[in-house]
Amino acid sequence: MVSVKALNRLSPPKRDSFNVAIRKPEYGYVRLTGVLIIPFTSAVVFQSVGVLFLQDIIAPFVLLLLLAQPGAVRQLSPLKICFALLCLWFFGLAISDWYNGSAVVDFARGWSRLILLGVNIAMIWLLCRGSAKLISYYTICSGLASVLGALTSSDPYTMGDPWKFGAGAGLITVAAGLTGIPYFRDGVRKYLPEIFVLVLSVVSLLLNSRTMFAIGALSAGYSLLARWILRHRRSISKLGFAGIFLSGVIFAQVIVSAYEYSASEGILGDTARQKYLMQTNNDAGLLLSGRSESLVSLEAIGDSPILGHGSWAKDPYYTIVYYVKQRQLGLDVPANWKDVGFETDYFIQSHSHLLGSWVEAGILSVPFWGWTLILAFSSLYGVVARRDQPNVMIITMALILIWDVLFSPFSAQARITKALQIVVLVLSQQMVRARTLERTAKLSHQLVRLRARR
Repeated sequence: MVSVKALNRLSPPKRDSFNVAIRKPEYGYVRLTGVLIIPFTSAVVFQSVGVLFLQDIIAPFVLLLLLAQPGAVRQLSPLKICFALLCLWFFGLAISDWYNGSAVVDFARGWSRLILLGVNIAMIWLLCRGSAKLISYYTICSGLASVLGALTSSDPYTMGDPWKFGAGAGLITVAAGLTGIPYFRDGVRKYLPEIFVLVLSVVSLLLNSRTMFAIGALSAGYSLLARWILRHRRSISKLGFAGIFLSGVIFAQVIVSAYEYSASEGILGDTARQKYLMQTNNDAGLLLSGRSESLVSLEAIGDSPILGHGSWAKDPYYTIVYYVKQRQLGLDVPANWKDVGFETDYFIQSHSHLLGSWVEAGILSVPFWGWTLILAFSSLYGVVARRDQPNVMIITMALILIWDVLFSPFSAQARITKALQIVVLVLSQQMVRARTLERTAKLSHQLVRLRARR
């Protein structure tokens, strides 16, 4: 028979332990200040060999200070799979650079990107210290920093459409982050984050930002569905989650159809109509026409699936392939392939975290992004399987991560945004496990008491 004393030793920490950082007066307020300030340093950008953010400079020093705290290394244990796969990716990239003879400036950029991704993950985790409230503050500030960065950017694409290239995603992130704040967990106020996200998704549609419209609408809809499920039953099975996922796919298709009709009929304005006609007046389709880079990245992977092509891989051959494939599909391209090469510096194009990493580092980069996809889907399941989760924040982060891994290039800012998304989702998994252990411990305690009475 299991003793009560033994069960006490196995019992999980109380739910208040997620807010331990704020309650410790010796460094709690300093930590809170860091949570509120550090995200805004990502809005300060320097142009050197590549794009460098102020956060890239600050994060290593902040991480060293956090690692000096007692037990800091042990606190990183929930991220051990993440760091192991990140090291595997780094090893693959190093081997690929050696095999392909990558230029020093290229592999320096590739290696530093991975190192900074790992540094940001560890820094955010230790800074927020498992606190749902602190991670919500960090998420809100990170979203505001994205808005600020988009509005002050000198990049011509961002200046032309700041909502699409940062402001829209930033505001939706802010709205989603509100769900971790206690004020938005009671009464009618608990529905405000979903309402804000839904309103911002409609604004995204009106501003011709299809991706953020779909993510916002799916996030709000899934969160409201999760609230309804949890109100009527304790949990949902994995088979039930599969049904919800299929329903989400159907709902996404409905959203796409609604956009296609609205854009083609000019309901969303002439700009949206012209863009829609340009992207559909070919053989590529709506999804591929805006991500035609995947055509050449798949061929590059097929030519070197194990070792890849090295950091910042460049090859005029794949520029020609990219140019030819675009012309075959009827996409709008320059008159000469050399113009494409001049514009892209003969960089092997990609429009996916997964495919881009595979092109550069080979097969050893795939497990990391495979793990992030599993993490994202597990987190989505956790939202409907357990109670008391900050639903919209987890859902939004999971959906953005899934979309970016499959359909977005690994841009300079991704080493910052992906770090936050991974931390939020790993924390959500930890909270699910803690509640499961807590319920198991309570049931075991009750069983021991019943046996003791007998």
